[in-house]
Amino acid sequence: ELHFSTYKKSCSEKHTCPNFAPFCEAESKEGFISHLLLSSEPIHGENVWKPLKDGDIVAVGSHMRFFKQFSN
Repeated sequence: ELHFSTYKKSCSEKHTCPNFAPFCEAESKEGFISHLLLSSEPIHGENVWKPLKDGDIVAVGSHMRFFKQFSN
């Protein structure tokens, strides 16, 4: 079982982070993300975690463009 995170509920460093963007605290509508984390279980904290099922694929490409393919 795997989980992934591409954004946070609230970023505690948004006032000091030079790379902070609106998609850091919300699901990206343009397809670009600030981070991609993978974990065997959701980790407590600021990140929003989503489960992956067998056959699901997530990846980042050039300039942190997020790609996902979910199995049926």
